[in-house]
Amino acid sequence: MQLSNEDIKILKYEKRIGFVLPGLIFCGLLFYDFFYITLSNEYLSTINLTIIINIIILSVCLLMNYLINRKVDADLNLNFKEIVIEILQKKEDGISYEAGSGMIKGQQMRPSEKYFFIIDYYRYEVEKTLYHSINEGDNIKMHITKNSKTLLKIEKY
Repeated sequence: MQLSNEDIKILKYEKRIGFVLPGLIFCGLLFYDFFYITLSNEYLSTINLTIIINIIILSVCLLMNYLINRKVDADLNLNFKEIVIEILQKKEDGISYEAGSGMIKGQQMRPSEKYFFIIDYYRYEVEKTLYHSINEGDNIKMHITKNSKTLLKIEKY
């Protein structure tokens, strides 16, 4: 089945770490270069070494981006998702507390309800409406990409 616009949006969101991590490393390199240039008296004598190191780090950043995002890119180029029928083994729900929400003296942490499906011994967080519409032992459809195995959607069969 072809990817929908919503599926493409999910996959593009999955690629963010492939841009953020190398971007942070590259910004660190620029930060180091700026202070090295402005504070060092020996900069002109070591400019060749600095250029070589910058080229190597830039190459590593580009390689990291490629390696992190290659499977998601392959899924986007393939424009295909698999629909797998699974049996819902178990349902779980619980209350999670928002991190940092109770830091002020006398203030309670904000609770939020979480709903989970256990499918093939993996735990997937789902929305409240889906959680209440499906019972344990029911068949469900899981929309999964071929290369990166990204779960796009869970729905009732």
